[in-house]
Amino acid sequence: MDSKIGSHGVYDGALKITSTKQTYSYTNYTSGGDTAPVMHSESLAVVKWNKFEDNLLKNIWEKSDKKLSYDLQAKIKFTEDEDDTDLQPVNHPGCYMPGLSFRVRSPKKGSFGQATYYGLSFLRGLKGIEKFSESTGSGCGNNYSYWYSESDDISDNFFNNHGSTDRAFDIEPCNKSDFTPSDWDDDPPLDGIPYIMLWQKDVSTNAAGEAVNTGGCGGGSDYSPWEWLAYTPLVDAVQVKIYHYKVPSSDENNSLEIDLFYEGENTALLQYHKDSYTAWKLKDRFGILGISTKEEVEILGSPGPKGIIIRDPSTYEDGDNTGKPVDTFDGQEVPVGFIRVPTENDEMGKASYNYKIYIKAWATVMVRVYEMEGNLDCNNDTGDDSGNERINAISAFISDPDGVSGTKVSTKDKIRKPYPRGTVKWPHNGDYFTQVVWQGLRSDSDQKPVVDPETGYTSKTLKNAENYGCVAESDAYIKLVEKGKDSEDDNVVVYTATYTTRDYFQKSTPYDVSEFGLHTLGINGDETLEALHREAAFFDDFYWQLWEGGKKGLVPGIQEQ
Repeated sequence: MDSKIGSHGVYDGALKITSTKQTYSYTNYTSGGDTAPVMHSESLAVVKWNKFEDNLLKNIWEKSDKKLSYDLQAKIKFTEDEDDTDLQPVNHPGCYMPGLSFRVRSPKKGSFGQATYYGLSFLRGLKGIEKFSESTGSGCGNNYSYWYSESDDISDNFFNNHGSTDRAFDIEPCNKSDFTPSDWDDDPPLDGIPYIMLWQKDVSTNAAGEAVNTGGCGGGSDYSPWEWLAYTPLVDAVQVKIYHYKVPSSDENNSLEIDLFYEGENTALLQYHKDSYTAWKLKDRFGILGISTKEEVEILGSPGPKGIIIRDPSTYEDGDNTGKPVDTFDGQEVPVGFIRVPTENDEMGKASYNYKIYIKAWATVMVRVYEMEGNLDCNNDTGDDSGNERINAISAFISDPDGVSGTKVSTKDKIRKPYPRGTVKWPHNGDYFTQVVWQGLRSDSDQKPVVDPETGYTSKTLKNAENYGCVAESDAYIKLVEKGKDSEDDNVVVYTATYTTRDYFQKSTPYDVSEFGLHTLGINGDETLEALHREAAFFDDFYWQLWEGGKKGLVPGIQEQ
């Protein structure tokens, strides 16, 4: 592996992130009209193809009708044991974004961000940025330079609303195409919720977040290098009310009050009631998240830095008994966790009060990338001389070392065999994976959470960074994401044409093509930090299988839209 961003080492047989680099997240506009970058920590390790058979990637590509398709997987460890969980954290505790990178290459121009790629990640982030400044001189006027940093080292662009069909230019249906553009209105991810997310990073942008100029053409100031494409929540959620009481200590030598938090009202403690807030109670949907035991009760994740545990008021008894942690979800006795409704309170309040919810150690993430070609928009002026265009069909799979018992009836259910570290399996080997269905977790007008099968990704369009400003406005946009449904009408494939392999190996000045690797966001790799502020992420069992062959049309088993 080659450390393209940050640095990596081998510890206990696994690849460890040993340092990260601050890269541009997006641009913030100050009140004075100036722009200042927002930064977060990124790492990227890629495959060094010169260690393998000469031109292996190119040979497979040429034998496959100049297309490149493959499966890619890795096992990941990011846990509370090596997270920044101090009361004054450098990063928000319980936030992480490790995963797979693919279609990796260096940008044609500039060096901002060092690499362009898709990512498939386990993600849990909290929105929020901090402003920094330093003096640049003396005297009157504004003698400060400003910059911003993501409080969890994860770009808030991953929670942005991209708008609706009203902003799109190329959504006219095409009767001859396999792809019928969808009407859409974004339901973006919600901070605090753990997800599996597909996203892209486009570093054909400068430090101001503008598209890199090509041939003297202008760029767009609202272009962003970081965009979410699709997601599905790893939890089910219901809205609840949390009551906070400050109760005098029963210890005669201790005059302090005790903070107690209950799901619902505790009538025995009404005189001590201080405040209340709305929260979401969470349950693991796929058996992929870690649990801990607190006061002999299993909970989802672990309490935040303040150690707040949400208790069941029905288990309260007078005296020293404060009640047991909540252990039911819709009548089921299962580990549950709590977070404040994402729109409520300040970011540090969310970080302090929320349960920290991690993926299990050595959970597996897998991506299947299938590159296709065809006249997808019925426009002979785009694509090659015949109007044929490239598109990636992307699907995702997850697994874990423990498995989930039961009778498997679908590749999409959570029932699967244990898949421990040190072994390699693929979906065709048996019931070791859960295939991801791209779904959204949105909230209605009362902030009640709803898992919606038709949300979870956008059918949006974005500026094409290489062409914007050089061509007519209507041609400067590309269709970024479309849906791929299986025979059961579930959204299991994401179609995106942002990065394909056309002309990979034919450029007079070729890209630095790494093609795939491993990334992190949300990891602060600063080795000068105190030990309690250091975070660590590990990867192991990084495997791939390249597909030889090419095909035009739809992915096998996937319906036309």
